[in-house]
Amino acid sequence: MLLSAVIALQVRKEALLSPYLGKAAHALFLRLVATADPMMGAKLHDDSEAKPFTVSGLMGLHGRRETVRINAGQACILRFTSYEDGLSSLLADKVLPSLPQEFELENTLFSVKDVFMESGAHPLSRRTSYQELAQGHLLEARSAPRRVKLFFTSPTTFRSGGKNVPLPLPGLVFGSLADRWNAVSPITISREVRRYAEECVAISQCQLKTRTVEIAGGKQVGFIGSCSYVALRHDAYWLRVINLLAEFAFYSGVGYKTTMGFGQTFTHRFAAKRSTSQES
Repeated sequence: MLLSAVIALQVRKEALLSPYLGKAAHALFLRLVATADPMMGAKLHDDSEAKPFTVSGLMGLHGRRETVRINAGQACILRFTSYEDGLSSLLADKVLPSLPQEFELENTLFSVKDVFMESGAHPLSRRTSYQELAQGHLLEARSAPRRVKLFFTSPTTFRSGGKNVPLPLPGLVFGSLADRWNAVSPITISREVRRYAEECVAISQCQLKTRTVEIAGGKQVGFIGSCSYVALRHDAYWLRVINLLAEFAFYSGVGYKTTMGFGQTFTHRFAAKRSTSQES
């Protein structure tokens, strides 16, 4: 099961926060999982491989520099996703139904007002399966569009050749998505999609801004904004795979440090409008 869950929060008292709380949200996520299942918590904490979940920073706040002022009673949301069956089931059945009434992020207290997990309950909450996602793109008779637009709503970057690459190059975007899909999905797609994206997909338009984030004792440069891609060579199979991976990005995020709030990615503008303070 692929799961995107939204936690509706309310600020308990006025405070000044850093504009990026991905690390704090990551720590909260691991703590909640470990409480429900210590073995799963330890695995997620220690596993050096790509981890099948994402967390967002606080969404719905405004401001992007050193601090963000939040007021008592202010509403915001936190988003958790999982794209591995065992973790998704744990979140849906044990973790999210048993959330504490309040918790802290960066020494600031928030009340939990609601949790949304079902499709349609909130614009960013959704459940599906790999089979359903694949069927909608790979097996339906309708042709796949040649153009795909992605909205990167939190700082996004890639690791390539030992370097950070803060650019949404087609091969990096769709190649990394294919790697994540194949790591846990029962339905394998060809890894040659990376080469197709590198050679046959171009950026047709982009509106990007650079963001520098203080995280884990250092600075990380990323980009936010939108990027449109167009297939230069029509191939029915690869176009279906590209569109499938674009939708999968909703659950998996894109790029580096997606478990700490980086790489929140959507295919629709309505979702982008509900993003974090870094967009301002």
